[in-house]
Amino acid sequence: MLEPLLDRDATIYSCTGDLAIQLEVPKDSSLVQVDVAKIMRAASWRGGRIDDKIVSIEGGRAVTIEKERPVGKLHGLLLSGVGYTPPSKMGNIYEQGDSMQPPSTLNFMETVDKGKIRTSVVIDGQIVTQRPSYAPLGSYCSEQLKRKIVNTRNALRLPISFLRPTVEAWGRYVDLEYHGQNLGFVVFGIPSAYLPRFAAQYARKAAVDKFDLAIFAKDMSKLMKIMGWNLKKLHKAGWAHHQPHFSNFYMLGNEICLMDWSTMTPLGNTSIERAMNKAIDLRIVQQDVGIICEGLYGFRGDELYEISMAMLTEIVSSYYGRRVDMVGNFLTLANAGMDNLTEMEALIKVVEGNGRVRV
Repeated sequence: MLEPLLDRDATIYSCTGDLAIQLEVPKDSSLVQVDVAKIMRAASWRGGRIDDKIVSIEGGRAVTIEKERPVGKLHGLLLSGVGYTPPSKMGNIYEQGDSMQPPSTLNFMETVDKGKIRTSVVIDGQIVTQRPSYAPLGSYCSEQLKRKIVNTRNALRLPISFLRPTVEAWGRYVDLEYHGQNLGFVVFGIPSAYLPRFAAQYARKAAVDKFDLAIFAKDMSKLMKIMGWNLKKLHKAGWAHHQPHFSNFYMLGNEICLMDWSTMTPLGNTSIERAMNKAIDLRIVQQDVGIICEGLYGFRGDELYEISMAMLTEIVSSYYGRRVDMVGNFLTLANAGMDNLTEMEALIKVVEGNGRVRV
């Protein structure tokens, strides 16, 4: 038996399928025995397959199953880190494939472009782009797993408006190790086992309904307003998410369930650090509008730039309120060539540093 990963008083289950696992269920979990049995069947790859034990594949290395007893708005379970699905590409939008392989100790980072899977954070007033050198294929190292669990639990305590996943359980693979760390997975409570993340949900709906550009712009404008308001609440609580992109949240009407809190960090101790960390979150959301627009419509250049700037206006206005000086400064500098993350952070440093908005 492995030593408990976090909670000493967690209930521990063992299961051997094609893979041997140790599942730990904390005391505050809402799982019942039926849920535990379904999790162990899927995560252990019993019978060499996972497809017949799940509802859907989600996000490349996760699967969903139904939850026996819903809790509030969370009706499904996400098992993150139980396998790997090679993604397919629709324009610039990555879509998960339709078959999954068991997790392994191979390096996932060798399968993706160097420009992908990176996070920008602010450390001592400097922008640092972090990209792990190693990530197990389809799973998490023990330290990565701890960070996901602890950060998600901390996020649940914040006075913010985002709907957040619950941590229902976590597990490790007894025979899969990397540098002495057993690989593992985590079980989250999510809105539904049948609801895709927003990027996939919107791309599929657009493919069926053939949205014209006016409808797309209206949809994105609404999303920018909702996201700007939610991020403002998060930042007011003193934290940045750093990865609020379109493949990291579920949309439930006007409510956003934001996932992957492992990247959550404090805004910082100085006004410049706080401004720059806010900028990272705002910029990621606005950039994703351009990515999905190009994927759906093939727009580039001036057409894409016009839509991108319109969405920048919406998210900035939602975040700061209808402040003419703020929106004007953003757009003036943006139109002068602000088209990447570093420049956007510099932009907010200038605007907020001039005292036009309190940090």
